[in-house]
Amino acid sequence: MSTFKSLIGQFEDREALAAALGVRRSHIAAFKNRDSIPAAYWLRLIAHAEVVGVEGVTAESLARLAAKPLAESAA
Repeated sequence: MSTFKSLIGQFEDREALAAALGVRRSHIAAFKNRDSIPAAYWLRLIAHAEVVGVEGVTAESLARLAAKPLAESAA
């Protein structure tokens, strides 16, 4: 996973993802369009990824994705 957009793409059931995060499905589409998932949802996202078998979703991996735009703009 190199972007939040690609991470969201790994979840086959967007309705279940939305339910796990406690948001409407339209929020998942907005997260994907913005290529960002607010940190307030990360713990739920990590737990849901574990349940559905999406590997590599950790607080550290999410933090790296969130920091990536900052690192790119500083270069």
